[in-house]
Amino acid sequence: MGPEAIQYLDRMQALNLATVSLQNSLLRAYVEYVHPSLPLMDLHNFLNTVYYRHGRNGQISLLLYHSVMFAATAFVDIEALCQAGYRTRKEAREKFFQKARLLYDFDYEYDGLVLVQSLLLMTYWDESPGDLKGTWYWMNIAASYCYRVELHRQSRCDVADMPILEQRLRRRVWWCCYMRDGIIALGMRQPPMIEEESFDVPMLVESDFEIEELAYSNTIEQLELTVLQDVKMQQELATLCIETAKLCIPMGQLLRARYSIRSLSHSQNDQGIDTLRSELQKWATSLPDGLQEYQSKVLDARVGRSTTMVQRTMLHMLYYTAVWVLHQSKQSSPSGNGQTTSSFEDHEAASFPWRHARDAANKISQIITALHCRHELLTSTEIRFMTPAIIMHLADMEAGVTPARELRQCLLVIEQLRGVYTIADQVASFIEGILTRPTDGVNPRSEHHVVSLLKKELSAAVTAQEADSKNSQSAENILVDAFNASTPELLTAPPLPDESPFTEQITTPGDNMSGSLVGCIDFTGLNCTNGLVDFDWKTTEETELGSGFWLDENECK
Repeated sequence: MGPEAIQYLDRMQALNLATVSLQNSLLRAYVEYVHPSLPLMDLHNFLNTVYYRHGRNGQISLLLYHSVMFAATAFVDIEALCQAGYRTRKEAREKFFQKARLLYDFDYEYDGLVLVQSLLLMTYWDESPGDLKGTWYWMNIAASYCYRVELHRQSRCDVADMPILEQRLRRRVWWCCYMRDGIIALGMRQPPMIEEESFDVPMLVESDFEIEELAYSNTIEQLELTVLQDVKMQQELATLCIETAKLCIPMGQLLRARYSIRSLSHSQNDQGIDTLRSELQKWATSLPDGLQEYQSKVLDARVGRSTTMVQRTMLHMLYYTAVWVLHQSKQSSPSGNGQTTSSFEDHEAASFPWRHARDAANKISQIITALHCRHELLTSTEIRFMTPAIIMHLADMEAGVTPARELRQCLLVIEQLRGVYTIADQVASFIEGILTRPTDGVNPRSEHHVVSLLKKELSAAVTAQEADSKNSQSAENILVDAFNASTPELLTAPPLPDESPFTEQITTPGDNMSGSLVGCIDFTGLNCTNGLVDFDWKTTEETELGSGFWLDENECK
């Protein structure tokens, strides 16, 4: 790297570190919220190297360190960002991401494994309208480097001179790439980039993880890293990560079957869907007992125990989103093949997938509420998971099937996250347009009218003049597919009994619950009688929390 490049990077502050206080806060957030779902580093060595700073414990790539800092900005306490001079969480995320991006663009790092680690963390960047280098772009590059350094080949880990810790790290990084690819693909309604036939790395096992108590030092005292002092919690988090990796296998098959441009006959598609349904059911029923429920346990309310609750909840959200895609994949006609049903039994069989799709959407809303009530932040990918639930709640409310509370819960979370993610702004603008647009005498129950409306609003809210056509199309698929699932058959079907393999029984706070974020929007002005519901976003300013609540969460006073 030449002197001019170094001067430019220095001028852009890409070579500068945050204050020690902010670094500590970000490291704590990274350990609690990012690393459990993406264990792509030897965390103990990493933290010791960061703390002592004398270089005798090794060195850390500046690109990787900036990527770690960036990924943690979505979860760190807003007060830590305010004290460092950032006005909003979104501003901090953008500044830290630009540091990492500049170092990558200037070829600062040459170590292939470090590049994979850094790029996977950079996939947490949610693309802005007109930005061609968003989540999908960084995921594509990360996957390419994985193959380049042969992380996909188990034989590369079996060499005699490779330390056992490095072998474990390589396996974890590969599965992190596989999981991240599948989760992003699910959120964007795209086939995953990585295919099962392209790798032979065995499934993760507990011994692949760092499960040991971090030697007590000033690192622990300064960062308050409870999780690294609790071996049982580390085992639980390792199990959650392993189960996520297992789920991503049938989920990837589902996404390829659902969104691949290769067309299948109806009989082939039905057979494939039945097989995938069995695979998902098998995964769900084989979960360890401690993971069958996503509701928070009393023990999790203790300081430091929320990490396992969040990861367990995210796993269930991933499962129910996959279930939604599975049952939404049927054709919108009652028989599933474009023909009219001829008997009551045929109609019941045809409506069965739609009932499960609605049930999955309701479960997603419950999970969102559980996290929201505990002030837990989501990633941009989970925001995309919310979109089908929101659209289905809109359609169900119009038909009088679902009360307004489910929709309100989702809208509250989206509104809160507007100060964190650009994608939340886009989804909120889209939904606001749907809720407030007059019908102009057009029959709002017409599927053609509503799908056209969805496409038009999406074009205005999500895309820009130079937007990547692939990303725009994938975003359109999310919303159009969501409404296609909300057909008259779905809206008129009776509620689905709770036949989930999970045994969760989450309690939703009442509308008048004191101090609860749920119920703070007044829906008295919502009208469901004239087609699409009308909702005034300004009503959030008239609640007892007031507009200052959102400022406290994501902006500095």
